[in-house]
Amino acid sequence: MDYSFFRRKFAGLDAIVCPGDPDDPVIIFCHGYGADADNLAFFPSACPFKGIRPTWIFPHGVEDLSYEFGEGKAWFPLDIPLFQSLISNPDITPETEQQYQTLFNIDFEKPKTALENLIEELGRPRQDVILGGFSQGAMMTTHLVLSSKIPYRGALICSGALLLDKGWENNVNLCAKVPFIQSHGYQDAILPYYHGERLNKLLSSRLEGDFISFKGGHEIPALVLQKMQETIPLWTNTLS
Repeated sequence: MDYSFFRRKFAGLDAIVCPGDPDDPVIIFCHGYGADADNLAFFPSACPFKGIRPTWIFPHGVEDLSYEFGEGKAWFPLDIPLFQSLISNPDITPETEQQYQTLFNIDFEKPKTALENLIEELGRPRQDVILGGFSQGAMMTTHLVLSSKIPYRGALICSGALLLDKGWENNVNLCAKVPFIQSHGYQDAILPYYHGERLNKLLSSRLEGDFISFKGGHEIPALVLQKMQETIPLWTNTLS
């Protein structure tokens, strides 16, 4: 199957688009820190679906990073010295847990608004939109889903984390119910596995989804792609 890719702006946000069938869902998938949309262009060919051909949109993050990160992008800035000290110390202590929360104590309004404006410009109802992301992109996906009283088609949350200062504990009881696939590696050295466990505990307290734990690190393995291939067409059939 052939795939075409185009560069486009949505409400000022640069993105890569892989068009699909206009009657099928749109999957918006957000990259992690230091990467960009080009890093995700493998998805359409690596994750084809039986019976549907969604449009994939890979937006670039709203923050430009310095040269040492290869001129990559981010959805929000990080305290790099703090981040480096955390990944160099694998021990899980109350102090490191607090440091992780400090690391992510960032205002999400700028990236949230950029992504919501992208969705608005698409002109598609939110029930046609599947949100997804990896690492920082997974955090933005979680934030948008838990902030919306209008349901998205689904959520793909790869190597995310529970953030304690974003109102998620309250919002999970108020947001629209959205099915999700969540994944996290047991050997993740960037966001240790317990971050995924805690996020899943929150999400599954009200939302229905699958949590895929795998032997591996900060990555999206074939096992997770296979789960997406199996599940996303079911989300489509449920609402068709």
